[in-house]
Amino acid sequence: MKMEGKYRFLMAKSSPDTGQIWLPLWMHLEDTAGIMRKLVTAWIPESIVNASGMDYDQFMAISVFLAAVHDIGKASSYFQSIITKSYPEKYEEITASGFAVNKEYREPGRTPHAYAGQWILQSDTNDFGIDEKIAMVVGAHHGKPDGSIVVMGEPDLIKVYPVNFFGSECDDAVKKIWKDSWHEIVSRALGLAGIQSVSELPDVTLEAQVLLSGLLIAADWIASNPTYFPLISVDDYGDVSL
Repeated sequence: MKMEGKYRFLMAKSSPDTGQIWLPLWMHLEDTAGIMRKLVTAWIPESIVNASGMDYDQFMAISVFLAAVHDIGKASSYFQSIITKSYPEKYEEITASGFAVNKEYREPGRTPHAYAGQWILQSDTNDFGIDEKIAMVVGAHHGKPDGSIVVMGEPDLIKVYPVNFFGSECDDAVKKIWKDSWHEIVSRALGLAGIQSVSELPDVTLEAQVLLSGLLIAADWIASNPTYFPLISVDDYGDVSL
């Protein structure tokens, strides 16, 4: 089935030096979820699952879910502003569909996409209800957990830097477009994980956080290899078979 909705326009990867090719965000998330399922099924030993404190089905569900949401922070105004710099046609396409993508941001180094993803999942500005212990695995998927400091008494990056996420401080219509894309990503991730809601995700211990973080880094690394997952023409949006 062809991916529908505005979410299909968002970029995950680009290669301007080798031509106008890209990888849609939805496709990279699907690729990573598939790799994660393969790693859990055929690569990790049973001792890893046991050490996590979960049974096999729980470990599989949370692993696939995390893989399918790990780059949700790329569905943000700041990230899309960076990746579209050499892709003016993609910038026009994304903004024409209603997403606000600015040229300037407030302290953008505070909201790299891994940390942005953690806060999209755990912030009370959204209604996902995802536990911080789970969201922190997304924040750590580039090797370093979120070390955000409290700014003006507020630790929530979405509340401190709304423009970096939405491209707007107070435009509710613009914010809704970004939030709709986040809901689409989370909904799809739940489906890939074989669960109905985030309430079915298991609790995670500190040991499980470490194990899941390492596994997610490996899955993302493999799914980012263009030899196995080549980028596609900017005119192609890809298909997804359910």
